[in-house]
Amino acid sequence: MKRIDGYAPIRDYAAIGDGRTIALVARDGSVDWLPLPTLASPPALAALLDAKRGGRFVLQPEGAFDVERRYLPDTNVLATTFRTAGGIARVTDAVTARAIGLLPWFELARRIEGLSGEVRFRYDLDVRFPFGGGERTHFELLTFGAEGERVVVREGSRALLALVAVEDEPQPRPERDEIERRLDETAQAWRMWIRDHAYDGAWRDAVTRSALALKLLTYEPLGGIAAAATTSLPERLGGAENWDYRFSWVRDSAYTLDALLALGRREDAHSSLSWLLDAVATTAPEIRPLYGLAGGPDVEERIVDLDGYRGSRPVRTGNAAAKQTQLGVYGDLLDTAWRYVDEGNALDAATQELLVSVLAGLAARWRDPDCGFWEIRGGARHYTHSKLSGQIAFDRALRLAQAG
Repeated sequence: MKRIDGYAPIRDYAAIGDGRTIALVARDGSVDWLPLPTLASPPALAALLDAKRGGRFVLQPEGAFDVERRYLPDTNVLATTFRTAGGIARVTDAVTARAIGLLPWFELARRIEGLSGEVRFRYDLDVRFPFGGGERTHFELLTFGAEGERVVVREGSRALLALVAVEDEPQPRPERDEIERRLDETAQAWRMWIRDHAYDGAWRDAVTRSALALKLLTYEPLGGIAAAATTSLPERLGGAENWDYRFSWVRDSAYTLDALLALGRREDAHSSLSWLLDAVATTAPEIRPLYGLAGGPDVEERIVDLDGYRGSRPVRTGNAAAKQTQLGVYGDLLDTAWRYVDEGNALDAATQELLVSVLAGLAARWRDPDCGFWEIRGGARHYTHSKLSGQIAFDRALRLAQAG
């Protein structure tokens, strides 16, 4: 992999996470993006958006190397094989969890295994919090089998690095065997989750990988679904269309819920739909295009003084689209409610009242111009898509009424 001005190609990042946050690992072994404590929080590491001032967690062989990479089957645990002139080694990366659920702290484990010959690694942790907001987060880098800032592995040997973080809590220092065990349990937990999805058609591997990616974007404690784990990646290099997507969009959540229901993930769909309905209830009868996730930034949009990915400015946190009128989201929400009921579930009285109230709001507003699902800034207009989505909302409402 070749970096340009310190930046890795976006396609060369792999995502790992635990249901609270997501780290992005480049092919060369550098963790260039890590928000804490949740994926919507300020990033502790953000070299993705500023190669000099962003911060990163590097683990890579000294000298030249080739890379092969894959996820362990049916997991979000990443395995990277480095080949050097002196030997071959594998690094296994995961944000760990317990077999019974989330850890009470954040733990990123990096296991280094020698496969043949000898491989010398260097590592470096540079925590920056370039967006601010990291005053309450405390870090500890635990090293097992390291020599200074170097790790040397030979065939059959292992070493381990673990980044542990807490927020305004006592600092845990887990032992090596605990972390090693959790790393294996994390892989098993992902396999246990994916084994129950109901799909047996074409492109099964791609569907499985997509389901695992959607699960990463779901905030595990509550069920809110993020549109993406990042902010300010450019639509085109050097352009200004660099938005913060670390929020729950009604539209994106509806599509994800459709996918979860199609895969037979009733429990995940229930959790996420309940969260979405609770969020909508805070603004009803109006539906906002997006809602904030726990631990996330205020929706108020502001610019951060960073260089941006390969010079693509501005870097933003927050998203002004939260204040837009987007009539299409009414159809998205009602269609999802219908899909939920059509799968054999039922709506409680409070949800029925909520949907009636947003439908009443739509009835009064559907003729108005809006910003569309393109989220056009600088004035509303009429969009065919918005009118069709309004029609979908009322069609699904009639179906729900007919179903009782």
